[in-house]
Amino acid sequence: MALEVTESYFVLGNLCYILAKNNYTLTTDYTLAVISTSAVANTNIAIFQLLSGSATPIQQKINSLSRDPNFIGSTQASQRFLGLLINGNITEASQQFPLSRLSEMNNIITTGFNQLENIAVDYFNTLHKNNYSTGIGYLVPVLSSEFIFVILIILSMVLFSQTITGPWERLNILQEDTIRKFVPKGFLSLIKCDKISDVRLGKCQERGIVMMLVEVSEFGSTAVSGGDSLVILNKFLQHVCPVVRRYSGFVNKYHHDGFSAIFRSKKMSVKACLEIKKVSETFHQVNTGFDQITVNIAIHSACVTIGAVGENERMDGVIMSDQVKLNHHLMSINEKLSCNLITTSTIVPNTDSNFVRVLSKIDDPYGNKIKIMELFEPTESKAETRKIFNEASKLFRKKFFYDALDSFDNCLKYDVKDTVCKRYISACRAFIVKSEILLAGLDTKVALSKPTLRALIEEQCEKEFSTENAELYKLSEEFLTINDEDQRRIKAELIYDMYVKPDAERAVNITSSTIQNVRRRLDDPMRPVGTDLFDEIMNQMIVNLSDTLNRVKNNIEFKKELMKINSESFEQFIY
Repeated sequence: MALEVTESYFVLGNLCYILAKNNYTLTTDYTLAVISTSAVANTNIAIFQLLSGSATPIQQKINSLSRDPNFIGSTQASQRFLGLLINGNITEASQQFPLSRLSEMNNIITTGFNQLENIAVDYFNTLHKNNYSTGIGYLVPVLSSEFIFVILIILSMVLFSQTITGPWERLNILQEDTIRKFVPKGFLSLIKCDKISDVRLGKCQERGIVMMLVEVSEFGSTAVSGGDSLVILNKFLQHVCPVVRRYSGFVNKYHHDGFSAIFRSKKMSVKACLEIKKVSETFHQVNTGFDQITVNIAIHSACVTIGAVGENERMDGVIMSDQVKLNHHLMSINEKLSCNLITTSTIVPNTDSNFVRVLSKIDDPYGNKIKIMELFEPTESKAETRKIFNEASKLFRKKFFYDALDSFDNCLKYDVKDTVCKRYISACRAFIVKSEILLAGLDTKVALSKPTLRALIEEQCEKEFSTENAELYKLSEEFLTINDEDQRRIKAELIYDMYVKPDAERAVNITSSTIQNVRRRLDDPMRPVGTDLFDEIMNQMIVNLSDTLNRVKNNIEFKKELMKINSESFEQFIY
C-alpha cells in the first residue's frame, strides 16, 4: 500500500512525522512514495514505523549548511532554499532547487529520527488534504542510491490542537456543554467541583445564597392540555431564563409551573426580579397567540447546605435547609396578596428603600422575626404612596383596623389597580365586621377579664359616677385569691363596711337579702369564711356593669381594642 504526497519535500503534520525504515522510492519529480513494511498487517490502515536516531531541526542546521560551499552551490542559495522550506513555500523551493541538486547533500546530512508514535495512513491523508503549510522542519536521510532532502513538519501547538487534540477537546467541550444543561456549572462551583466527575455522594458546602422561586399560573384557555401548557411554559422560559444568567445567577431546577434559581449577590437578585417582571409583561407582545399569564416571584437569602444526594446510579443536587420551606411560604403569601414580587429583610434590610413596601413580619425557621416586603420599580405609582402604605400596614399589624382602612383607602386613590392595597382593605373590613358581631354578643364577664376593655369600662364608670361597682367587683376578685382563713375574715369585714352594709361609705346597689346573707355568715364563729362569700355580690356587680358596657360599646376606642383582642394575627388571616 502506498501513500503519495505530491509537491512536497516534506510531509506536514502534528508530530514529528513519518518515514518508514526502508523502501523509499521516487515515483515522479517532487513525489515521495512510502511503501508499508511487512510489520503492517492491516491493508486498510498502514502504520508507519519511524526511524531511530536523533532528529535535527532545520533551524539548527541553517548556519552549518549555509557555510558549506558544496551545499547547493553557495551560501546564499542554501539560506534561500532552507528559508523557503521553513516558511512553507514548497512550490517555489522545488522550482528553484530541482531534485538533482539535492544529491550534493550526501555527505552533509547524517540525521535520523527519535522513535515516535505510529500514525494511521487514513489520518495522514487527512492531514495532507488540509494543506498545512507552517511548522518546524527536520532533516531526514532516505536509504537509497539517491539522497533526497525530505522535510518533516511538526505543527505548532495551535495546529496540534486543531488536528489531534482538537477533536478530543471539542468532544469534551460538547460533553461539558451537554452536562451543563442538566447540572448547572454554578451548582458545581458552589460545592467546589470543577467538573461533574468530581461530584461524590455526601459532598456538600455551607453557602450564603439568594434563593429565587418563580411560578407561572393562569395559562388561560390556550392551555387546554398538558402539552399546550408545556409549549407555553417553554416559550416563556426562553424569554426569562437568560435574565437569570445575565445577573450572575443560574437556574437550579425547573418545575411544572416555573423554576428555582440561585444567586450569590443580593443586589443582582433584586435586579433580576425586576427585569423578569418586565420580560413577563412584554412576553405577550411577542407571543400574541397566548392568553395572559401571571408570574409570581419570591426571593430570600439564607445560609444553607448544598450538596449531592441520591445513590450511585442516580444523584441530584439539593439544598438542605428549612429556609427553602420559607421561600415556598413566601410564594403562597405572594399569591394571596397578588403582589407578584415578594422578598424579605434578608435581601433588603433598609425598609426606607424606594422600591419596597413592608407587608408584615413573620418568623423564620429559627424563631427570628423577619419582615416581608413587596418589590417594585421605583418609577411605578406604588413608589408615590410607599410611605402611606407602610404606615397603613403598620397600623394593620397593630390591629388598628379602622385607622388602617382609612390609610389604605388613601393609597387606592392614587392607584386604583393596586391589588395589594385592595387585599388589605378587604381584610380590614372583614375584621371590622367580625368585631361588630363579637361586640353585639360580648359578655360582661368576658369583657372584664380583658385588661384593656376593663380599663375602658372603668373609665366609663368614672364618667357616670359609678366607680364603686367596678371597685367592689375588683375587691371581690382579690378576695378569691386569699388562702388564709383569718386573712379572709379581716378582708371580708373591710369590704362589708366599705361597700356592702346599707349605710356604707360607698354603698352599691345590692339586694337586702344578699346583704343579710353575708352578714350572717360573718357573725357565725363556728362557720369558716369561704372564698365564695361574695359570689352573689359579684354576679350582681356584673349586672350593674352590663349597663355601663352597653354604653361604652359605642366608643370607637373600645371597638378597636376589641378587634385587637379577638381578631387573629395578620399572618393567620392572610396565610
